[in-house]
Amino acid sequence: DIPPPLYGPAADYYEDWPIDPICIPGYVKVGEECEECPRNTYCPAKVDLVKQCPPPLASRLATRDVKGCWCPPGTEGSQSDVTNLKPVCNTCPVDTYCPGPTYTKICHSKDLDVCMKYPYVEDPWPGRAHACPANSGTMGQEGQSTCICDPGTRHEHDENEDNNELGFRCEKCDAGSYCFQGNQVSCGLHEWSEAGSSSVDHCVCWEGYERVDGVCEISCVAEPGH
Repeated sequence: DIPPPLYGPAADYYEDWPIDPICIPGYVKVGEECEECPRNTYCPAKVDLVKQCPPPLASRLATRDVKGCWCPPGTEGSQSDVTNLKPVCNTCPVDTYCPGPTYTKICHSKDLDVCMKYPYVEDPWPGRAHACPANSGTMGQEGQSTCICDPGTRHEHDENEDNNELGFRCEKCDAGSYCFQGNQVSCGLHEWSEAGSSSVDHCVCWEGYERVDGVCEISCVAEPGH
């Protein structure tokens, strides 16, 4: 998602550019190399210029302008004075997530401007809270940068951008298992549970078995000759 760092003949931008590379916005010249602009800063010009994001905003590597600085993970912007650069970031509400600029999911767009703002492509600067997807939440906690599947549901990988931006969905836990915080765990030997179970306590012994020292053992043994 980070653009090529150089302008110049080697990059086939313009034939009349000098041999020495000139860094594109988002990169800064260090010696003879163009290096990514550090996190929490932005590099707006093709010169040795690094500017700090206005507090409390943060940014990812290779940020090109101040609009690439967003409220940190777990916070959302409530207002912003673009002229005076005095953004305000508040705690993300319960059952919403605020990923911030350090979001790691891969951007599949071919549009550089889209990818440099991802996942806040359509959001007003400096960021807003996103509702947790179906069957997930924040377990009553504020200030979260992601969501957790509800008890009784499992974490299922999902790259469909139309569903949500987190890259997963929460599906009902399979029978014979239990699910907590998105993880599905199988019940023990000779145990079963109903679909949607959320605790190991929901795993019960098969018919004809009983729990002995935490293990389900056969309880009905036929007498010889029967």
